[in-house]
Amino acid sequence: DTKLIDIKEIESFCPVWLAPNSSQEVVTIGIVFKGGGDIISPNKPSVPGLLASMMYEGTSDLDHIAFKRLLISKKINLYAYATKDDFFLIIKTLKININTAFSILKAVMFDLRLDPCDFERVKAQSYASFSQMQHYPNNIALEDFSKTAFGKDHPYSKTAKDSAKSVIDS
Repeated sequence: DTKLIDIKEIESFCPVWLAPNSSQEVVTIGIVFKGGGDIISPNKPSVPGLLASMMYEGTSDLDHIAFKRLLISKKINLYAYATKDDFFLIIKTLKININTAFSILKAVMFDLRLDPCDFERVKAQSYASFSQMQHYPNNIALEDFSKTAFGKDHPYSKTAKDSAKSVIDS
């Protein structure tokens, strides 16, 4: 019986799984929080997505330009996004930059920069994106399917139009 990968569960305050591979030079760290747009803020489903977008805008000691330069210079990819159920934070880097990556991960989680002008720009971008999504055939079909499958009042039946409206109200 040959295993392709050895996955270990680590004792922690929350479930943690480790899939070590010492031959790889790339390290990926993913954190998933239960609580996406419809769980945390059912009346404003865009709020977790706005927060995820703000995670690209820097930390208290780095504005968005310096933050992006740091990510590029250290070859660190940061991904933050929210679904209806979960919030994802993923960082990928080379092994040699792991300490910097952990520092960045900690900073975006606990020391996020929330400049009003950056927030308004991100909010406008999100509104434009949701407004465009209302007209995409796939989204229209998914919205119709969701209303039929879950019922019109179910959180999964919220539309891009609902999300665009909740961005304005944020």
